[in-house]
Amino acid sequence: MSYEEHSFWVISPSAADNTVMDTELMQNSPSQHDVIMPQINNANMNDKNMDDECMDTVLLDVQNQPEAPKKTLDRTVSIFGSLLRREMVYNHTGNQSGNILNGGLVCTQGSWLYFSNAGSDFNIYKVKFDGSDLQKVNNDESWFLNVCGNWIYYTDPNNNDNIFRIDLEGNGKTQLNNDRSWDMTVSGDWIYYINESDGYKLYKIKTDGTEKTKLNNDFTHSLFIKDDWIYYSNKSDGGKIYRINTMGKGRTRIVSDEAAISMFTVIIFFTAIKVTDLSCIKQALTAVPKTS
Repeated sequence: MSYEEHSFWVISPSAADNTVMDTELMQNSPSQHDVIMPQINNANMNDKNMDDECMDTVLLDVQNQPEAPKKTLDRTVSIFGSLLRREMVYNHTGNQSGNILNGGLVCTQGSWLYFSNAGSDFNIYKVKFDGSDLQKVNNDESWFLNVCGNWIYYTDPNNNDNIFRIDLEGNGKTQLNNDRSWDMTVSGDWIYYINESDGYKLYKIKTDGTEKTKLNNDFTHSLFIKDDWIYYSNKSDGGKIYRINTMGKGRTRIVSDEAAISMFTVIIFFTAIKVTDLSCIKQALTAVPKTS
């Protein structure tokens, strides 16, 4: 039988068991049939970034069934699934270092772009990537935007630069700390920030506002997080680049010149205020742990 004579049934994973029972009844039929069952990856069962209901679509290729309409595979099924998958992507890190070092006025998650609108008192707006569905999200002046999962995090200069969070629709506003906060970055379940109220020391706090923890005693500037390490310019040591792990351990100087930093992938890009030794570049590149 040729490919064109096959007909395809699209069912959801939740209906897969019943469908298998129905196809088992066809085993005594002289016709041939193939059943393609969903492949479940147990390692990803608890991954909130996976849209399992939409992405584990099952295609049943059943031959010689008169009640099934004869048609070719509708390719829009896979396209629709891809769009749903993108819509459900959640950030692990709330924003990129380059944005944070410039005030964190824009960030993305899934198919949405979130931004502080300079034409509307720096209130948060969101819009689809294609420019559609523009929506106002809050009424606060908002800086250092981070979007992770169902929450938007920001600081409000009109409320002592404290950290706040709201949901993606602008509801559930909650104040998370009482510190003047800079370079605020969300990573996983933690918020990392420079605490002006304590001499620009590095702090972290849980995304629900609990477990506030001081991580260093340095005058910290230009914060960046990569994996389990935090990189920063240490103004207590002439602006040299340091790193410390997210538990506040392993503090190490990795560049010997004054610098402001940003990082992409595994390379530190820095602007040296005064370069006295080109070996500092080698130090920066070799100090960053490589990723596989």
